[in-house]
Amino acid sequence: MAPRFASASATAVPLYLIEQDQLQSWLSHQSATVQAWVTNNGFTAA
Repeated sequence: MAPRFASASATAVPLYLIEQDQLQSWLSHQSATVQAWVTNNGFTAA
């Protein structure tokens, strides 16, 4: 099955692929809201 992508849109939500050893660095560049969401949902990039 070939991958398919949706057309670009102003309402699109970005998807970031983050490896476990890069999570803390990535988080340090995110807003407090994103940091709280990631932490409170237990995301570990494992």
